[in-house]
Amino acid sequence: MKKILIIIIVVFFVISLDFMTENYTNKVVNEVNQELEIVNKKIEEGYVDNEFVLGKNIEKDIRKISKKVLEKWRKQDNILSFYIEHDEIEKVSDKINLLNKQIEIANYTDAISSINEAEFLLKHITEKQSLTWKNIF
Repeated sequence: MKKILIIIIVVFFVISLDFMTENYTNKVVNEVNQELEIVNKKIEEGYVDNEFVLGKNIEKDIRKISKKVLEKWRKQDNILSFYIEHDEIEKVSDKINLLNKQIEIANYTDAISSINEAEFLLKHITEKQSLTWKNIF
């Protein structure tokens, strides 16, 4: 009976810990995705007939928001790396860094592609971390 009780306690602890990490991961991913969507919308606002036409104010806003995304990700990736594969975290970090570089040099078409790739990788992380039958077996 003692062994069964210990097993139940351990299983409960593992499931509750997974629940907490999954919630935190989803929160971080949603925040970063929202910021990436804002950058994407700002870039799309500036395009008319495949040419970036809006002024310096939009470019400043885009740079400011993309730096905010990078800072937010850097703060969170240290915590996420405790329980998520470093390879997955590195891929997202690379895409967000690339996004910032592309925005700095005003390469907005490639920046949109980097945003889409970063969003895909973030979605993949949340799917991989979720407690589902597919992930268990």
